Amino acid sequence: MKKCISIVLATALCAATAAADVALGIRGTAQWGLGTTTGGTGDLDYTRMWSFGGSIYGKIPISVVPHLYVQPEMGFAHHSVGYKNNGGKYALTYNALEFPVLMAYDFPINQAFAVTVECGPQFSVVMGKAKVENAGVEANPKSRMLFSAVIGGGISYAFTSGMSMVVDMRYDLGFNSLDYDRYGYGVTPRGLSISTGFQVRF
Repeated sequence: MKKCISIVLATALCAATAAADVALGIRGTAQWGLGTTTGGTGDLDYTRMWSFGGSIYGKIPISVVPHLYVQPEMGFAHHSVGYKNNGGKYALTYNALEFPVLMAYDFPINQAFAVTVECGPQFSVVMGKAKVENAGVEANPKSRMLFSAVIGGGISYAFTSGMSMVVDMRYDLGFNSLDYDRYGYGVTPRGLSISTGFQVRF
């Protein structure tokens, strides 16, 4: 399943280069787990609620509406969910492949600057086992699929007609819980992220 998803996304991004006015980009992302919830008895520890990662993406324009485009992405992220329980501090860490498919619209300010708004669904595939720091244990997820909605906006600055720097901020609203076999509860990951990167227009 994971290999099929990766192949489909990679094929879509590569095929997009054959279309006119398509942009491909790469970005790095840092996220704070603002809004994450848990069904456990402990309190969340926001000092350990973070993630980082990166992704590649394509901007595929919708020709009937100027500045409107579809933006499929394929990325990898390392997540940490911190919590306090019985006087101890812990962090559940796990890795995930993430696949947002966004609708985005650019508002050009001038020839160099543009403001973007974007939203759409995202599904993630949890990779391997989770580790609980300070507890020395590992856990297997009961389900590896997570679903969420992404909403955000950003700015871009064009150095040339074909190369731009992009910075954006997003909120990832998780819908389902990530449950593990060692625990009777799970976490619903949510977070506010900021990312930066470069894109090239073809």
